[in-house]
Amino acid sequence: MDATDPGRVAAVLDWEMSTIGDPLSDLGLLLFYWVEPGEGQSDLTPTVVDLPGFPTRAQLRDRYAEVSGRDISHLPFYEAFAHFKSAAIAQGIDVRVKAGVMGGQDFGDLSGTVRMVAERGLDRLRNNQ
Repeated sequence: MDATDPGRVAAVLDWEMSTIGDPLSDLGLLLFYWVEPGEGQSDLTPTVVDLPGFPTRAQLRDRYAEVSGRDISHLPFYEAFAHFKSAAIAQGIDVRVKAGVMGGQDFGDLSGTVRMVAERGLDRLRNNQ
């Protein structure tokens, strides 16, 4: 809220989804949401980028490196981090759904989603060390 006018909103911060600092954290999260054909979608992250006409995750990654000039050799770490962060958020939603405190929203049982997202994060680390 504005310090001089408390009735005025000065800023909105979505702390769960924001990153401050390393831009590769943002790229890792973008690539997390960038679902490719055949990967299957999470109930929490519907997307259209698996439809024809969108670049692949690799094309997006390579274009980012080309345009930004950044070293992306440690990108698997950031992709894994995005998976773990998203799994933790899904776990929190799952707990709130089970407690009945989601304000009428019901995402069903997300325990399988949490496990799948976390395991995909581990795969990013295992396959790209």
